[in-house]
This record gives sequence, structure tokens and C-alpha cells, in this order.
Amino acid sequence: MRRLALHPGVAAVLLAVLAVPARAASFPPELRFRSVSTGRVTVHYHQGLEAMAREAAALATELLAGQEARYAVRVGRVQVVLADVEDEPNGFASPLPYPLVHVRAVAPRGADEFGNHDGWLRLVLTHELAHIVHLEQARGLVHAGRRLLGRAPFLFPNGATPTWMVEGLATFEETETTAFGRGANPDVRMVLRMEALARGLPRLDQAVGGLDRWPGGSAPYLFGESFLRYLSVRYGPETLPDLARVHAERPIPFLDDLTAQKVTGATFQSRWDEWRAHAGAELQAEGARLRARGLTASRPLTARGVRQYGARYSPRGDWIAYTNRSLTRFRAIHLVRPDGSGDRRLVRRNGGSALSWTRDGARIVYDEPDTFRRFSTRFDLRVVEVATGRARRLTRGLRAKEPDVSPAGIVAFVRQQADRSDVAVIPVGGGEPRDLTRSGAGVHWSNPRWSPAGDFIVASRLRPGGWLDLVRLDPANGAATELTRDRAKDVEPAFTPDGGTVVFRSDRDGVSNLYALRLQDGAVRRLTNVLGGAFAPDVAPDGRQVAFS
Repeated sequence: MRRLALHPGVAAVLLAVLAVPARAASFPPELRFRSVSTGRVTVHYHQGLEAMAREAAALATELLAGQEARYAVRVGRVQVVLADVEDEPNGFASPLPYPLVHVRAVAPRGADEFGNHDGWLRLVLTHELAHIVHLEQARGLVHAGRRLLGRAPFLFPNGATPTWMVEGLATFEETETTAFGRGANPDVRMVLRMEALARGLPRLDQAVGGLDRWPGGSAPYLFGESFLRYLSVRYGPETLPDLARVHAERPIPFLDDLTAQKVTGATFQSRWDEWRAHAGAELQAEGARLRARGLTASRPLTARGVRQYGARYSPRGDWIAYTNRSLTRFRAIHLVRPDGSGDRRLVRRNGGSALSWTRDGARIVYDEPDTFRRFSTRFDLRVVEVATGRARRLTRGLRAKEPDVSPAGIVAFVRQQADRSDVAVIPVGGGEPRDLTRSGAGVHWSNPRWSPAGDFIVASRLRPGGWLDLVRLDPANGAATELTRDRAKDVEPAFTPDGGTVVFRSDRDGVSNLYALRLQDGAVRRLTNVLGGAFAPDVAPDGRQVAFS
């Protein structure tokens, strides 16, 4: 091979550049990390997260001990990184180069797929530590090889198992060892039911990665959890630990069917086909029972697929604004006539789905995430002119979500913090924000909505313990009055034009449907019976129709 020669001047420049100290960082440079340790876990955290870090250390130690006992394995010291630099909740785990868990210190919205939870830290740590305990295992020749060669990537056989096994197992543990979890979420059950009714549950090869069809990247979590639950029920609670243990002995990767045959007596393909038939029949029967109650008549306004969400009528009722997230276009706010005609894009948005019209119908306030000071991602509010599509910032770095505009032009929104959130207000023309609530740790708000007269707000509140209820807020002093208190997820309130009734989403009958709460006496009645659930309602200005997803 011919060697490239550098001109001496070029070499001198390169040496000078290389001599400059590198100023790269994974986190904002103003963060100062410290650590707190137990006998098994070290939590690394930055300023502002001290209390959460102590809670995380105690929780992780407790959860790790329970999972190690269940899977008959002991892992080394686990390093947990706790950081508040992203406004989207998530966690990550890796056994390499050492057991490592990274947690975003921001809880999910009450209305998303996580649903009710008894604490974001417990939920995410249970899930991620299950990954660590599963992937860390090494037995027999693999264990000997790791003692000889160290933590080489090819000596982690469970890391080569299909995605539905890795994520499905962690989702199973999250459901079994917390009060809720996605496996117990009625909305997740709805996804499985609609899949069974529409085209049949996915094949084994369709649940190994991020699908581009619904439910996309959630498929390994949701279908994997259901399949592994089926194995656990049919073949006993030791089935999943046995699958992890047996596969951890195999020095040659991708021999999953040998593992399945040894533990269950048949290949994963055979067991998956059994699950598809068994669960499919069960879900079809559920669908038949729902149909027997009489389905609510409705008509589609869109047919793009994936996720069309957050429909809001304009003040005159002549347009509906909603967020389009499809496979072929950048996410955007669209306008459509109530009869489904005239659909057009108004403005692109980086994320989010909440929006609200101003009373004159000239502007829409919406939320979206954006890069903040190079290293962070924060949600903020923007205002778009309906006539021109021109957008401007309303907030910067405020961590503001889910806006709703009052008749007087005051925007109520959720202001996110690391371990809690609050309802706040700001003038639509700009100005200083003001918090209406001052929540304690573990309290999270969502979907604030002004009454038609602008004299009070109704929002959904998640309190420690895990139940989402509707709360009435006084905009003058933030005084809160509970409107619902039950073992259900009551979210996404909207008002009838007279302000006397709140229409909201609830899973109280096992399916997310729309309900009407009469404020005068607290009476609740169900409005819809929809196979695929009814989400994000908005009532037309004439009170005759409800738009929903």
C-alpha cells in the first residue's frame, strides 16, 4: 500500500490543532456531578437531584436484590447515572463495559403509554435493572471465558437474544414488581386487541425491532411482554429465569430455539404460534363483547395512520386543528374542515401534540421540544399565525407543555421539573410566567383546560400512589378541588360550550372511552363505546359533536 506523505506545514498545523485541549462533553458543562453509594449501587447525579439520587440509590439496591434472587445471579456494582437534560422520559441499560443504567430525571405524562405508575423512578429502575440482571448472566464455558478474557462483548450471550425477549422480559418484570407497568395498562391491552381484530397478532419475525407500522418501536415491549406472560402462566413462574439461565451457557449466539426446546419442550416459533392462537382468540372474544354493547357511531376525518392526535375546533367551528405524525411527512399541525375536506399543513413541529386556538381564531399556541443551550432538549411554547403559517417563540427553556388559551389570552400550561410538574400561566403575547401550583415530589400534572368563561381550569393530576384524577384549579390562587377520585386514569378534559360539563378520557371500564362529568352534581356518564379507544376529545362550539383520536 502506498503511504500518504504530509507536507511539513500541514503536519505542523495538525500538531497544533491536536495540542489544543478537547472541550467535548456528554452533558451541559455547567453540571457538577457527585456520587452517592450503597453496598451494591453507585448513583452519579448533578446539582438539584440530591434527593432523587438518594431515593434512586435505595430503590435500586432493593430492586436489584429482588431480581438477583429471582434469576439466581449476582451482578457486580451497578453504576446509575441520573441526569435532567431531556424532557422526554426514558432509561437505558448496558452490561458493557460494566453494569450501567442511565435514567432521565423526568417523569412521563399521565396520558401516555405508561399510564398510571407508582413513581417514575421505581418504574424505570425496575425495567432497566431487569436488563442488567438478564444481560449480565454468564454460565459454564461462557463464565470461564469471561474470567479468562474479561468482559468481551461476545461473552454476553443473552445480549444476542431477539428484541422481543430483551424488552419483553424487562416489561414483564416492570409489570410484575410494580403496582402498574405497561403489561397492566388497559391502553396497551387495547393495542393488542386491535391488532388481533385488524390483521392478527404479529409473527415472530415482526416483533424483533422497530416496525414502521403501528405500534412501531413499542412492538417488542408490548407483544414481547404478552408472549412471555403466556409462557410464564402456561409453563410456570420459573420459565423466564430458566430461559435466561440456559441461554447464558451457550458460547455460540443465536441458538435461541435450542434454549426454548430445553426449557419449554418446543421452539420459540412453535410457542409463538401457540400464543398467537390463544391470545388472538381471547382478544377476539373481548372485541365481540365490546361490540355487543353497541359501538358508538363515528366517521373518520383522516386516514394517514400512525398517529393523528389532539384535534381542536376553531372558535367558530369551521376548522379543526390537529397534529399529523405519519411515515411519509415531518410531524406537522394540520387544519381540516369538520366534514373532512380542505386538509392542509399549517406548520411543522419537532414533537408534541398539544395545541390551542386563541379566542379570535387567528393564532394557535402549541408545544414542541428543541435544543436548548446545545446540550439539552427542552419543551417550549410557540405561536403560529393561522393566515400565514409564521411561528414565533413564546417561551425559551421554560420546559412548557400542553398549552390552553383562555378567552382573555392567558395560556395555561404544564411546567416540567425533574421530579414533579406544575400548572403555570403566561400571557399569549409574552411576559413573565406564574405558577398556579406548587407541587411536592412525585406530583405530575397534565392537560390543563380553561373553562369557556375563563374563570377556572380543569387538569389531570397524578399523585404518589399512582392514580390520575381530574382537579379544578382557581387561576387566582391555585386552590385545587378534586372532581374525580377513583381507581382509573381520568385525563384529557374538555368543556361543553356552556361550561357545565367536562368531557374526559377514562379507562374505568377497561377501555379508554369518553365520559361526561356534570360539574353541578358530579354525575358521570359514558359517552362512547369504541373498539380502539377514544382519546383527546374536543367538543364543537355548537355542542353537537365531539372530535377525538
